Amino acid sequence: MLEADEVICCAGRWTPSLAAVPLIPWQSSGSTAPGLVVRVGPVAPPGPVRLLHTPDLAVRPHPGGLLHLEAEDAAAAVDLHTPEPELRRWAAELLRRARRTVRGLDDARVVTHQVCVRPLPPDGQSIVGRLPGAPGIYVAVTHSGVTLAAHLSRLIAADLTTGTPPAALSPYTPARFTPTPLDPGRLDPGRLDPRPLDPGPLRPSARPGAAPRAP
Repeated sequence: MLEADEVICCAGRWTPSLAAVPLIPWQSSGSTAPGLVVRVGPVAPPGPVRLLHTPDLAVRPHPGGLLHLEAEDAAAAVDLHTPEPELRRWAAELLRRARRTVRGLDDARVVTHQVCVRPLPPDGQSIVGRLPGAPGIYVAVTHSGVTLAAHLSRLIAADLTTGTPPAALSPYTPARFTPTPLDPGRLDPGRLDPRPLDPGPLRPSARPGAAPRAP
């Protein structure tokens, strides 16, 4: 067991099982937390090499010569209970949009598709900061890790090392939710696994709102 002055809880969608913060339930039918991830390839030059967002598609390069595709309407249409034929239909639709948007996909096919769960707070905004009533517990949960991870890491490091929360984090602290007592037994360091817990898509914007933007 490691001793620490503070523990940063960044367990993605599993955060509520460790710390008293609210997330939209993701197991139920019709939940807005799940989203559809589609990976297509092969990508021939000159395929995209940067993140690209259009009104009906988000595209980013993926290892192995693939592209990672998402779309807001696809995410809104699926959940963990969506039948496989419907998921395949949406995957084909996203590939069709990608071919219309970028070059290099003439021979591409859908390699994989998956419904992944985003850690989505009720107000759609990231939750970052010390947990009220739980000394030593710092929470960092967001559905926008792809675009915000580097910026958030600097803000969190400044908060922890200076003791003065950066102004940019003030709208996103856990204190904006009605705090509930935290049972210390729920946070067992022996249960914490250093491996990533939530490999699902982390979006630059997601329903019902957007996470904090870099200044």
